[in-house]
Amino acid sequence: MSEIIVHRCELRIRRTSGWAWGASPDQLIAAATRVIPQLLAARLPAIASERAHGEPIHVDHPIIVRVSASARQLAALGDRDNVVPDVVQLRAQIEAEVAAAVVRAVDSRADRRPPAASLAEADVVASERPEITSTEPRTADAPLRALQVWSRTGTLAAVLGRLEPQAVAMLHDWLLGADASAAMDVPAKVARRAEHIAARLAEADGRTAHDTLRLRIEIAAAILEELPGTSRGHLRAAIDCVAPHRADALAVTTVARDEPILAQSSIREIEIRSALPFLLLSSLHHAGWLDSAAALLALHRREPDAFALAAGIAAKVLDPVERGWARSPADRLAIAVFAGRTESIGDAELVAAAARLQPLFAPLDAAIRGVLARARRNAPLVLWRDDRGWLLLDTEGTVVLAAAAELADVLAAAFDAAIFVPARCGDPATLERVDYANRIFITDAPPARGETWRAFAGTTRRLYTNDTSTSAARLAASTACFDDALALADELAGVLAERPSIARHPLAAFEATCELAATAALADLGARLFPAEPTTPVLALTRFRDLDARVWFDSEHIRVRVPLGRRHADLMKHAVLGTFANVPWLPGGTLDLGGG
Repeated sequence: MSEIIVHRCELRIRRTSGWAWGASPDQLIAAATRVIPQLLAARLPAIASERAHGEPIHVDHPIIVRVSASARQLAALGDRDNVVPDVVQLRAQIEAEVAAAVVRAVDSRADRRPPAASLAEADVVASERPEITSTEPRTADAPLRALQVWSRTGTLAAVLGRLEPQAVAMLHDWLLGADASAAMDVPAKVARRAEHIAARLAEADGRTAHDTLRLRIEIAAAILEELPGTSRGHLRAAIDCVAPHRADALAVTTVARDEPILAQSSIREIEIRSALPFLLLSSLHHAGWLDSAAALLALHRREPDAFALAAGIAAKVLDPVERGWARSPADRLAIAVFAGRTESIGDAELVAAAARLQPLFAPLDAAIRGVLARARRNAPLVLWRDDRGWLLLDTEGTVVLAAAAELADVLAAAFDAAIFVPARCGDPATLERVDYANRIFITDAPPARGETWRAFAGTTRRLYTNDTSTSAARLAASTACFDDALALADELAGVLAERPSIARHPLAAFEATCELAATAALADLGARLFPAEPTTPVLALTRFRDLDARVWFDSEHIRVRVPLGRRHADLMKHAVLGTFANVPWLPGGTLDLGGG
């Protein structure tokens, strides 16, 4: 029996999607910290016996093992009697990955130098579903992770429907390969799942080539969600049988990853006035927004323009512009640093990049709305109008779901919930259009002549609705927050109007996308940091807008440090700080956010 001495072992559990750790986070952590070291201890002696040949082995560099698992799998990992197939598979996967990583490390140490330290690090990524496996190079990681998020949140069809045909074709080839699959025997369970899913998803005859590609992607995503170990060859062969597609039906180009275009500068250390934009990354990461953005940028070949998304979001959470257009030099620098630059971004460059990103906005918004829909309770919405146009806000966190000049565009983004319409926006024509859109509205605007809206007693005054089935008591209970919701909507609309993403050159779709991402992240940040107070983006914005930071740049990553203190302690406690390895607009894509 070989003697194994591990001087240091770190176990990190990272949530890569979803908004919470589940009902029993303590049980999850206890199971992981108990079982993972046992699996390491069981495998390391055998490897050492096979490789040592009587000589000591020293490993003086980190051995890093990353395994993706669902929270349910991780919690069940500690039960050795659990014979659920995916839990048994996870145990075997951890053992195999650890063994392979140690063997590689040992084989690479031909000189067997004396040890400086030994490190075995098991990095188990906890997510709501197992990650999709692929043999694609690193450039395909973001599309595959995004596909997982879209599939899990039920927004895959909506996202695919908003993608340009060429982007759909690229995603198809990333997932299934550009070449026709070779003949092979498909496992029976994969073939059955493909037939069942295809029958459920297939539409009437007469589909176009692009419709067929979207169908094939949906089938593949569903199979990988249920049978995550399915190989690409088996997946392609099974789908070819139930939803055939001619490879020459579409002209598909191979995408080469373009590196972001960065302003050249010798500056490597910068102090910024506000680190608030960086604090949004944790929420955007867990909601899958960063993965969705990276995937859509790659699918549309617009990776060099990623900085515009960062600049637009940062502008929404920094100080208001002066005189309606002038942004302070300090805020311009903070925006540039968040976007991975060391010098301010010119307005003309930002406008041009935002215009080129236009095809991304609809699918990107649909993806994050799907995450919000899954996380929300049955809360009402608020329809608002100001000088910029219409806004639709979710009272669950006061998130701007949609903003547009046309009422129909914001109503199309509404969840299945009642819509509060204040009297200032509730003219007869507006209420009629909401009614024609088959949406339930509640308003304090009295009906005009000839209107037959139902009246009921609210908590403070008489209200009116087109809902004819809900009892008056339930209507009164659901509208107890009517005045508070309108006040929060008025406050947030004013705050956002003072902070345009692009001053003097507004692009409506770009503004709407930035507002959705910024308010969703701020609402999540506020809910995590201030659980006893009303969740509103303005609360988080007010309390963290003046948190300064020092930023260091190098070729591989960006390091951000906020001052130690009460706010830093709260951020650490609620896991807002950390390392983010998939930020699409940063050089190398990696950000190290901490304190010091």
